[in-house]
Amino acid sequence: MKVIFLTALLIRLSSVFVIRTSYVPDETWQCTEVAHRLVFGNGHLTWEWKEGLRSYLHPLIFTIPYMILKVLHIDSPYLVVMAPRVLQALLNFCGNLHCQCALAMYFLHSFSFL
Repeated sequence: MKVIFLTALLIRLSSVFVIRTSYVPDETWQCTEVAHRLVFGNGHLTWEWKEGLRSYLHPLIFTIPYMILKVLHIDSPYLVVMAPRVLQALLNFCGNLHCQCALAMYFLHSFSFL
């Protein structure tokens, strides 16, 4: 089963670099814009952010890779675009992993697949 998890991780990460089209829901776009503004000092804020209607909890997740890029002075436009995509791929993989663990616990009552 470890091979399956490694394959799933590789698929998630490779899709970040291979897929050129994107579907960016409003929440995701605004999240990265807000995170960019928090770290780099510029980025578009919509009225929901200016009026304090949205939480900063989700954008704060994306400030972590942005801060790493900024501190290491490697904040090129390419890396600034790719960093949130890589982070989201890793978070999605963690969701896959935890779903598999929950199913194994519920149906198989063991973690023998790990």
